[in-house]
Amino acid sequence: MGTEAKPWGNVYTKKRFTPDGDNNGNIEARSSIIVATSPAFYERSSLPTPAQTKMTIHPTWININGDGCVSNADVTLDMNAASSWDSGTYATAGNRAGKDFYIYAAKPQSGNVPTFVLSANATCPTGYTAGNVRQIGGFHCLCKSVGTISGHALSGYVTGDILPASVWDLKWRAIASNAGMVWCGTAWVDIYLAGWDGSKLVSQYGATIQDGYSPVPWHGEKFVEYFHKLGKRLIWRDEFVDFAKGSNEKTNIAGSADPGTTGGHVDTAGRRMISNYGVEDCVGVQWQWCGDISMVPAKAGASNLVANDTNYYLENYTWDPGNRVGNAEVDGDKTKYGNTWGVGPVRLLVGALWYVGSSCGSRSVVGDNLSARRSADGAGRGASELRSVAR
Repeated sequence: MGTEAKPWGNVYTKKRFTPDGDNNGNIEARSSIIVATSPAFYERSSLPTPAQTKMTIHPTWININGDGCVSNADVTLDMNAASSWDSGTYATAGNRAGKDFYIYAAKPQSGNVPTFVLSANATCPTGYTAGNVRQIGGFHCLCKSVGTISGHALSGYVTGDILPASVWDLKWRAIASNAGMVWCGTAWVDIYLAGWDGSKLVSQYGATIQDGYSPVPWHGEKFVEYFHKLGKRLIWRDEFVDFAKGSNEKTNIAGSADPGTTGGHVDTAGRRMISNYGVEDCVGVQWQWCGDISMVPAKAGASNLVANDTNYYLENYTWDPGNRVGNAEVDGDKTKYGNTWGVGPVRLLVGALWYVGSSCGSRSVVGDNLSARRSADGAGRGASELRSVAR
């Protein structure tokens, strides 16, 4: 007699254990009984697979509020079909632009095969209750068409398509919330430069870019602190070199001015500013603070950290021991964060800003800025490590 593999092993699904001797085995019914014994149980044959406007959910075993549900076949949801959603609004591609969506498994009215539904609601889809659904994953949709870019991984993708690298589920996700993030080989990375929702940093399409002169001002030290509250960190320069690939090189944003908001931009050649992973505004929009930091020895008697006294890129700093870890205009009270002696904490910035043209690129970097420098061109981008690793 044959067996049908299940993720917890064949011991529960060998057909010779079928109580009624039915060679069909009634696999779903027996498996659901097992799944129902573990309240947090979730297993699937593989991560949901995106195809621009379709999402395929592979065989899944899941406990939904005490009920064991089993789907032994692929289920493909068409993003352009109202029946795939809790709200038909999102069957229109333009309504999905730059938004996060969630995949839910719902209890069936009869039997034990779950139904799957897509929703923009991060807690519960419309028409359901917390008692009859469970969120199992999610994804982000492209904010603006990529167009045709030779060799680009997203060439031909249009507004509202699923970003392939953004797909996550309960077994493949970040420590932080996955909203507005893509997997970039070694970490989950924010798609957008950091915005602010009034209480926390966010990765959102159309958000106001946070920098040293945004309504809430920032510098490298402050970005570190507030990203950590979310389970994130600043990006590393080494990972930026990879995840920025596919972006425009040696060009800046069209108009050569600070765009003010995140995502959907084009460069001076009319090319979309997006990487192969789907990361927006990597190159030629704003310098981005990195996690890479070094302590540069002070030059005796100097007023800055470079080999002259012109205060190059280190405005408003004097040579007392406390001014290199804070900035009164950003922090409110720089004296409460401690002092440094003989060294200055310098943090790398990558990508280049909106008007330097051929100096912009995925390997562009500057390393002469104090981490607490207030700057109109210093933005932040978050990254998060893996929480779960079963892809």
